[in-house]
Amino acid sequence: MITGGASIADAQNVAASYTRTRARGLDLYVENLGKLGLGLTRIASGAVDIRDDAAAYLFDPLVWLYVILLMVGLLRARSGLASLTWLAILPYALVLPLANAKYEVIPNGRFLAPLLPLCALAIAFGLDAALARLPRGRPGWPRWALSLAGIALVLWPLVPLARRYEQMADSEVTSTMLVSAANEVESRMAPDEWVALDPDLDKLWLDGGGDYLSAFRYLLSLGGTPNTELEFRRQAERGDLNSCQPNTVELRRVEPERSPGATRLFEDDPATPRDETLTPYWQIRAVQRSDRVRDAQRGQADEWREVIATYSPPLFASARAVDRCAPGRQI
Repeated sequence: MITGGASIADAQNVAASYTRTRARGLDLYVENLGKLGLGLTRIASGAVDIRDDAAAYLFDPLVWLYVILLMVGLLRARSGLASLTWLAILPYALVLPLANAKYEVIPNGRFLAPLLPLCALAIAFGLDAALARLPRGRPGWPRWALSLAGIALVLWPLVPLARRYEQMADSEVTSTMLVSAANEVESRMAPDEWVALDPDLDKLWLDGGGDYLSAFRYLLSLGGTPNTELEFRRQAERGDLNSCQPNTVELRRVEPERSPGATRLFEDDPATPRDETLTPYWQIRAVQRSDRVRDAQRGQADEWREVIATYSPPLFASARAVDRCAPGRQI
């Protein structure tokens, strides 16, 4: 009641983000279970590279080698203490799809991380079963060869994981760019000045979740810079940008006293002699097609401005961007 239902709306948005599909009921559960199976197979086998669709993994013989060893190991772990592997894997794998639809390796592989040691244990059982099939009394080299192959299988997933991290260089560049942009804003401001953030910055997404709006809000607040969201566009002009295309972010110096049509950040305080609505402020906005025309209409065309960041859709580690911009792509 205190927030006017905002907390409920936020919870619904979070729930929707973790569903991300129109399926419901049993269909949703089966869909999520399939995603979980594919995600777990990819992580356990080291197939963490980005591919165009799920079928690309299903035709990978190395992936099948891990799957076969895993299944053989689980079949071998049917009695004694080894059966605890089943008791740990099954409840987790069957319950998780009820609440989660996110199984991309980055950043959502964390949901599957508790199963990885158990999968490694099952694969070890599978390798042990293969060793047990070797005839006894023969020269030891086949056993050694199989043991070395087992060690290689255990260590191999680290190789494609390292390559995948190299693909995340764009994420590092974006982080550095946003930090530099926030530092530049702070360096140009007087101590008592405010920054107005464009609400449409939330349509510029970041790897692993989040967006430019939340990033600037965090970075500016961390530096002690007062900031707030300010809607300055007409209703019909809001959200007029494509999150799947490159966009630019600019810093502007807004001076309502020079540009009477500019959106005011502050309300006037009748108890003071000055008009607070004329207080200048800084603005960080995502540039949209209608902005230049509106700036001219409001007398803001000659305001100081500078591009401080550029945006490209994060297709390497943002499930939201992939769902919208490259459906079916596996990240």
